[in-house]
Amino acid sequence: WAAPAEVASQTNPQKNKPDAVKLGRELYLQRCADCHGREGKGNGYMSAQLKRENQPITPTNLTSQMVQANTDGELFWKITKGRSPMPASGVRFSDEERWAIVSFLRTLK
Repeated sequence: WAAPAEVASQTNPQKNKPDAVKLGRELYLQRCADCHGREGKGNGYMSAQLKRENQPITPTNLTSQMVQANTDGELFWKITKGRSPMPASGVRFSDEERWAIVSFLRTLK
Protein backbone atom coordinates (compact mmCIF):
# COMPACT_ATOMS: atom_id res chain seq x y z
CA TRP A 1 0.00 0.00 0.00
CA ALA A 2 1.88 2.97 -1.30
CA ALA A 3 1.51 6.54 -0.11
CA PRO A 4 1.86 9.36 -2.65
CA ALA A 5 5.48 10.30 -3.31
CA GLU A 6 4.94 13.89 -2.19
CA VAL A 7 4.25 12.86 1.43
CA ALA A 8 7.46 10.87 1.85
CA SER A 9 9.54 13.90 2.76
CA GLN A 10 7.21 15.19 5.49
CA THR A 11 9.01 15.35 8.81
CA ASN A 12 7.47 14.50 12.15
CA PRO A 13 7.15 17.67 14.25
CA GLN A 14 6.62 15.45 17.32
CA LYS A 15 9.91 13.60 16.84
CA ASN A 16 12.20 14.02 19.86
CA LYS A 17 9.43 15.59 21.97
CA PRO A 18 9.52 13.82 25.34
CA ASP A 19 5.80 13.08 25.64
CA ALA A 20 5.11 12.20 22.00
CA VAL A 21 5.77 8.47 22.33
CA LYS A 22 3.73 8.30 25.56
CA LEU A 23 0.76 10.09 23.95
CA GLY A 24 1.09 7.99 20.79
CA ARG A 25 1.09 4.78 22.83
CA GLU A 26 -2.02 5.83 24.76
CA LEU A 27 -3.89 6.66 21.54
CA TYR A 28 -2.65 3.50 19.83
CA LEU A 29 -3.84 1.32 22.72
CA GLN A 30 -7.26 3.05 22.68
CA ARG A 31 -7.93 2.89 18.94
CA CYS A 32 -5.45 0.68 17.08
CA ALA A 33 -4.49 -2.25 19.31
CA ASP A 34 -7.83 -4.04 18.93
CA CYS A 35 -6.80 -4.99 15.40
CA HIS A 36 -3.02 -4.47 15.26
CA GLY A 37 -2.37 -5.95 18.72
CA ARG A 38 -0.75 -4.41 21.79
CA GLU A 39 2.73 -5.04 20.36
CA GLY A 40 1.71 -4.10 16.80
CA LYS A 41 2.05 -7.59 15.35
CA GLY A 42 -1.35 -7.67 13.64
CA ASN A 43 -2.84 -10.06 16.18
CA GLY A 44 -5.36 -7.96 18.10
CA TYR A 45 -8.56 -9.60 19.28
CA MET A 46 -10.58 -8.03 16.42
CA SER A 47 -8.17 -9.27 13.75
CA ALA A 48 -10.02 -12.55 13.19
CA GLN A 49 -13.16 -10.64 12.18
CA LEU A 50 -11.62 -8.35 9.57
CA LYS A 51 -12.54 -8.62 5.92
CA ARG A 52 -12.00 -6.66 2.73
CA GLU A 53 -14.35 -7.45 -0.16
CA ASN A 54 -15.68 -10.40 1.88
CA GLN A 55 -12.21 -11.94 2.13
CA PRO A 56 -10.49 -12.38 5.50
CA ILE A 57 -7.47 -10.17 5.95
CA THR A 58 -4.79 -9.89 8.59
CA PRO A 59 -4.00 -6.45 10.00
CA THR A 60 -0.56 -5.19 9.14
CA ASN A 61 2.31 -6.22 11.38
CA LEU A 62 3.59 -2.78 12.35
CA THR A 63 6.89 -4.22 13.58
CA SER A 64 7.78 -5.55 10.13
CA GLN A 65 10.68 -4.21 8.10
CA MET A 66 8.20 -3.32 5.36
CA VAL A 67 6.27 -0.97 7.65
CA GLN A 68 9.33 0.41 9.40
CA ALA A 69 10.86 1.22 5.99
CA ASN A 70 8.08 3.79 5.46
CA THR A 71 9.04 7.38 6.14
CA ASP A 72 7.30 9.23 8.94
CA GLY A 73 5.36 11.16 6.30
CA GLU A 74 4.14 7.96 4.66
CA LEU A 75 2.99 6.51 7.99
CA PHE A 76 1.24 9.77 8.87
CA TRP A 77 -0.56 9.74 5.50
CA LYS A 78 -1.65 6.10 5.93
CA ILE A 79 -2.99 6.78 9.43
CA THR A 80 -4.76 9.88 8.13
CA LYS A 81 -6.34 8.29 5.05
CA GLY A 82 -6.86 4.71 6.21
CA ARG A 83 -7.61 1.76 3.97
CA SER A 84 -10.54 -0.55 4.47
CA PRO A 85 -11.09 -2.00 6.97
CA MET A 86 -8.78 0.43 8.80
CA PRO A 87 -10.68 3.68 9.27
CA ALA A 88 -9.27 7.01 8.21
CA SER A 89 -8.10 8.83 11.30
CA GLY A 90 -7.84 12.33 9.87
CA VAL A 91 -10.95 13.36 11.78
CA ARG A 92 -10.62 11.01 14.74
CA PHE A 93 -7.16 12.30 15.75
CA SER A 94 -5.60 15.75 15.48
CA ASP A 95 -2.42 16.25 13.43
CA GLU A 96 -0.42 16.32 16.67
CA GLU A 97 -1.99 13.05 17.82
CA ARG A 98 -1.35 11.30 14.49
CA TRP A 99 2.29 12.40 14.56
CA ALA A 100 2.52 11.10 18.14
CA ILE A 101 1.21 7.73 16.93
CA VAL A 102 3.93 7.73 14.27
CA SER A 103 6.49 8.39 17.02
CA PHE A 104 5.11 5.43 18.97
CA LEU A 105 5.14 3.17 15.91
CA ARG A 106 8.88 3.77 15.63
CA THR A 107 9.33 2.08 19.01
CA LEU A 108 7.78 -1.17 17.72
CA LYS A 109 10.87 -2.31 15.83
